[in-house]
Amino acid sequence: MSFRYSPLAESDLDDIAEWSLKRFGAQQTEAYLLGIEQACVEIARHPLRARLHSGRRRGVRRVEHGSHIIFYSIEQDDVLIARILHKRRLARRQGL
Repeated sequence: MSFRYSPLAESDLDDIAEWSLKRFGAQQTEAYLLGIEQACVEIARHPLRARLHSGRRRGVRRVEHGSHIIFYSIEQDDVLIARILHKRRLARRQGL
């Protein structure tokens, strides 16, 4: 199975890249983004492996990668990577 990024996930990746570049430099940023991409490949290979997210949208699953959580859903022909959010950002959004 293949995967694709939603427009929000693409924006999340841009934000991750921009922040990481300022904080950690080009080499670390490239390695981290590659790790996210590899995690998405693994999600597409084994989409049912991850647990369901307990949020409002049904069928959304989550996988943690580093400091981020990848949210996705299984579509008919592929996996849709919906969001890639920092754990702290998610905690603030959830009021935790």
